[in-house]
Amino acid sequence: MPRLNIKTRITGNFSQAADRYDQSAQLQRTIGEQLCAQLDERQAFDDIDAASVWLDLGCGTGHFAEKFQQTYNAQGLAMDIAFGMLTRTRQRMSNASTVLVLNADAEFIPLKPDSVNLIFSNFVVQWCLELRRAIAECWRILKPGAWCALSLPGEGTLKELQASWSLLDNFDHVNHFYSEEALTQLMRETLPAEATVEITRQAYVNRYKSLIDLLKDLKNIGANTATGKTSPGLMGKTQLTSLQKNYEYYRQADSLLPASYEVLNVLIKKPKMH
Repeated sequence: MPRLNIKTRITGNFSQAADRYDQSAQLQRTIGEQLCAQLDERQAFDDIDAASVWLDLGCGTGHFAEKFQQTYNAQGLAMDIAFGMLTRTRQRMSNASTVLVLNADAEFIPLKPDSVNLIFSNFVVQWCLELRRAIAECWRILKPGAWCALSLPGEGTLKELQASWSLLDNFDHVNHFYSEEALTQLMRETLPAEATVEITRQAYVNRYKSLIDLLKDLKNIGANTATGKTSPGLMGKTQLTSLQKNYEYYRQADSLLPASYEVLNVLIKKPKMH
């Protein structure tokens, strides 16, 4: 599938999911809170003041943009490629005069070099077709001394679903994610030597009564676009029944089905000018 069509599908799925996103995004919020805690530990927010600019890159419905706006006296940018998500952010932030809502692509950020004091991006950049370009853009707009915090799924994410599909066909129903080693190498090749980069890994597990509940959650958060070699047409009833049978192998003693997430948190700091 042409790359432009893939990005259009990704954007469309997230826009369509905007009204349902918050009810299924508990894990995403947990991951984002952990990313904020890591920034706190490194005193990344200490220099944020009225003259500062923060960017929530891929803001979704505006949960963390609202948190930053309420916590810090600074100019905020809530940016997302999906217009439907930005509509919800505008509704959430209707009284926040210090936050600008921006419809743009993480691979082509329309901001000046050295203009942002903090970039926060929670479970977003894995959807970039060229992750290197997005990382380079973040570096370009960071001010000297500023931090960029990213979280993204690692290679163990949705391993049960991937394994269950692999018994049915050879198409990509679950996206491929970076290992910690591969992501470390990408950062090394993309960023200049003076960049400080720290990558940590955490494991999370969501649990569901049924496979249908898991698939519904993925659709509700807009994460239902396969970007690899995809099968033609929609999933049929027979195929769904076979997939459910395969996934039953993972049912736990508590009678629930696990969905594993391996999360990679990336902290990048741009050195101050001497």
